[in-house]
Amino acid sequence: MIELRGRSLIILILLTSGFDFLLLGYDQGLFGGILAGEGFNEMLGNPNPTLTGFVTAVYDIGCALGAVSAFIWGERIGRKRSIIVANFIVIIGAAIQTASFDYGQMVASRVIAGVGVGFSTVAVPILQAETLPSHNRGAMLVVQSALIIIGVAFASWLCFATLFADSSFQWRFPIACQMLFSGIVLCCCPFICETPRWLARHGQREQAQHVISRLLDKEEDDPQVLGQLGEILEAIALEGEDAEPTWGEVFSNATKTRNLQRVVLGMGPYMMNQ
Repeated sequence: MIELRGRSLIILILLTSGFDFLLLGYDQGLFGGILAGEGFNEMLGNPNPTLTGFVTAVYDIGCALGAVSAFIWGERIGRKRSIIVANFIVIIGAAIQTASFDYGQMVASRVIAGVGVGFSTVAVPILQAETLPSHNRGAMLVVQSALIIIGVAFASWLCFATLFADSSFQWRFPIACQMLFSGIVLCCCPFICETPRWLARHGQREQAQHVISRLLDKEEDDPQVLGQLGEILEAIALEGEDAEPTWGEVFSNATKTRNLQRVVLGMGPYMMNQ
């Protein structure tokens, strides 16, 4: 298999992350567009406003379940595998949505797709934070987050383009497009790397060193490669000396790292996006 290095590898990581963020935005804007179609509402059984709101909002329940699942299993299987698993789940959920013929099937498939998206929204930012160059990592993360808004806009225009179709194409095609984004991500995944931090944390020091050399496009014994590896190992060792934080500490500023401030900064952009 082709082993990308340096700039090519960084660009592919950005593309993979970008399409995943586009999927997140696309899913957020999707249902608002297709709910306006008469054919879609007839398939759902012309639900009342409460049931309409439920089939829309149940997707977020799936996202929450996926995010929690990522915290439980994501560290065990790694960032790259997490993204692969998440997008397979999205494809399964999107396929069932596309083939739906009643309200219950649509609700269940919305939850499944939400689990996949929630899982990936935890794994992708961690992959970026642990692989992108430190000097412009912040700018790259901001650009990637802006893709969420582009995904919302794309979903809105696509739903408008199919709104007046006389068949189930009006809603089946926009829903099926979720699989396009996940398919592109899955095609990119074999060529990206696992993060050196995850590898080092799980005892794969040599593999971590190799990945750092790929990201920097330098020899494995280069001082810069060895320096970054040393920093990672030192950080992991320091983390191992501290006890696991409690949930109370996560939402408290009475810590050296001001955890509450970090949590609020992480949540803020997504709250503003909504």
